[in-house]
This record gives sequence, structure tokens and C-alpha cells, in this order.
Amino acid sequence: MKAPSRRGHYGSPCSLDRPPLFVTMEANAMEGKTKEVRKQFCEQTAVERGPMCRPTILCVDDYETSLGGWCLYLQSAGYLVITAQTAQEGVQLFAVSHVDLVLLDYVLPDCNGDDVAAIMKRIKPDVRILMFSGVPNVPENARLHVDAFLQKGQSPTVVLEKIRELLKSSGKAA
Repeated sequence: MKAPSRRGHYGSPCSLDRPPLFVTMEANAMEGKTKEVRKQFCEQTAVERGPMCRPTILCVDDYETSLGGWCLYLQSAGYLVITAQTAQEGVQLFAVSHVDLVLLDYVLPDCNGDDVAAIMKRIKPDVRILMFSGVPNVPENARLHVDAFLQKGQSPTVVLEKIRELLKSSGKAA
């Protein structure tokens, strides 16, 4: 089985690739073993463990400039980042990738973020979802399946702090 691609928009590399050990093991269809190796690897000291244990954030936003900016900002903050520009692509990547947190836009071209969040929570209920939107009045019922909501235009440090808070509450802090 081939390892799922970690790519940005239209195949452009946005996120950091996983180390070759992961890719080789997944290519050999040893997913259960991969999880065990990752668990053991993450229990090592911070100096020894390297990038394999950095939390992975899936960013779903149809606005390419915003998505690219978040990708670069979150990578510089030490996170692995996977990107998607549509709800369908986001759900597909979410289903086949290790994801610790989703940064999800409310308005997407093929589906609203609340529907995407509901699907994601059915697939992996423990993964935290941070919804953000430029729409001034997002209905309360649209926030039912998300763990936090922020208005677009917030300082990146505010968003980063919210991400850290959500990851810490899930036990997956960097």
C-alpha cells in the first residue's frame, strides 16, 4: 500500500514530509506496526525524538493565500502541516492521515465547515477542530462539532495560543 501524499495545493509541496522510516513502513502495509514504532519513538527524550512527534495540523481553507500563509506560519512554529482547499479534499486527507488538530474555514466552495466538522468528528472524535471564519455572524448551531471558534483577522499569536490550548487539552501538546 502506498503512503498517502502530504501535499499542498495542486500538488505543490507545502508541508514537511515524514521521515523515510514512516514512508517505508506504510509502503509495506504495516500501519499497525507504524503506530507502535511512532509511540515508542515519541516516548524518547525530546533531543532524540526529532520531528516525528511534532503535532500535525490539517488546514482546510479555499483561499490559497491564507492557506499558504498559515502553512508557513505553523511550520515555523514547529508543526507539521497538511493543506486542503476543498471540503472533500480535507475529509479525504483527514481520513487517511495522522492529524492532531484541524484548522477549518467555515465557508468552503463545496460544503460549509460545520458539515465538514460533523463528518470529521464521526471519523475521529478525539481530534480537535478549530473553526475560523471571515463571516461576521456564524450561527451557533454551526459550532456544535468544533472545539473552538475564532474570527478571521485575529493575530497569528492568538490563533497559535488557541491551537496550543486545544492540543494541550487533548494531551498532544508540542
